[in-house]
Amino acid sequence: MNTQNLYTILTYLSALSLSIPFIISVLKFKVFNKTLKTLFIYLVVSVLSETVSFFLTTKSINNFPVLHIFSFLECLLIMYMYHCEFKNKGVTIIVIFLSIIFSIITAVTLLYEGGYNKPDNITDTLESAIIIGFSISFFYKLFKDLTIPKLTNYYFFWLNTGFLFYFGVSFSLFISLEYIEQCNIETARFLWAIQLIINIFYNALMAIGIWKTHSSPRTL
Repeated sequence: MNTQNLYTILTYLSALSLSIPFIISVLKFKVFNKTLKTLFIYLVVSVLSETVSFFLTTKSINNFPVLHIFSFLECLLIMYMYHCEFKNKGVTIIVIFLSIIFSIITAVTLLYEGGYNKPDNITDTLESAIIIGFSISFFYKLFKDLTIPKLTNYYFFWLNTGFLFYFGVSFSLFISLEYIEQCNIETARFLWAIQLIINIFYNALMAIGIWKTHSSPRTL
């Protein structure tokens, strides 16, 4: 099996793995709190983005505008989840401030010289850095307060782990985007294959978190 075929298989598996947390969220929706309802919206947006991107790719149409819109909404929705979980006025102010800053930077970056039609490592890197910051802060709060009897039964522990893991790897790839674009095709496929594998793991962690909803506390 050559690297092209392997990369294609991983691409399909990565996209299909999204169906697992989505299906579980549909089954569990009745017991969702505000955080998980926001996560459900995020999953719906993810499914729509994957579907539209796949359709555009099959038609040889540039799908970067769709990916950029998804990244923008993704960052805002995840920040809102942290707002819901922290339940802290200071965090709420930070979320509002970062949402405004991120929106401005995204608009300027994508609208300047047709940036919406090409890769954008500025806003993607910024998004990853923001989510990493929130996820590390949340872990600090968890281990400082010690208010959760068993972390593995707490749904947001799994979600937060997924956010930190996925966006941590993404951050490393995005800051290396210039190198990836210049290296040979085999190396580029290998590096993006890592991203696809991480995405599968990320979706698995979200699925576990959603499944744990019935036994997880809703507040810290």
